[in-house]
Amino acid sequence: MANHDYKNRSGNYTRSDFDTASADQEAYWAKYTGHDVPELPNTKTRFEFDSGDLEKNEYVGTLPSMDRRVQALVDTLNLGKINRNYKKSKELNPELPSRRKIRQIYETGKYIMEHPNEWHEVKENKSIKKDEKGTSGLGALQRFGVRWNDKTNTVDYHDTYDFPWYLSGYIPPRERTLRIRGTVNMDPKKGSKLLRDNMKDWKE
Repeated sequence: MANHDYKNRSGNYTRSDFDTASADQEAYWAKYTGHDVPELPNTKTRFEFDSGDLEKNEYVGTLPSMDRRVQALVDTLNLGKINRNYKKSKELNPELPSRRKIRQIYETGKYIMEHPNEWHEVKENKSIKKDEKGTSGLGALQRFGVRWNDKTNTVDYHDTYDFPWYLSGYIPPRERTLRIRGTVNMDPKKGSKLLRDNMKDWKE
């Protein structure tokens, strides 16, 4: 496997594949530390609480792998089918999490869909699919906001790229707060790309 390199004015930024972070997590770290990351461009997506103050905030987009997992989070149609036919679904896709976790994800998604246009906090452990490093596959998302927007048929989500207070002595300071903003289309009658059609697109 190759290392992940990010170009910036001073040269290459490289982290080893022996690092426990996933490629998506590395991309956000590189962005945080001021490197140019082509797959993570700044975004014009804003939500009602965003001030748009670019002197204090930098708004960055999301990755397709994150969009697919967030979309699957609210896919009650196919999560319900998987739960009802768990044994067959698990045989079809051994990578599925436990039935208990499927039910937890379903209940979270159901609540979000039944309370549209409201923000709800979700933890990264509600991801249905892990990535190549065994992490959530949600990139930099940890405790993040999600809403079902029934006016636009989109799932909107947001987070701030920050760190626990006890790591403050190890994390380089940043002039502008890095805000993550994402939105992904969703047709409740079809469900998510990851889970519909017997999970044929699971491998992405």
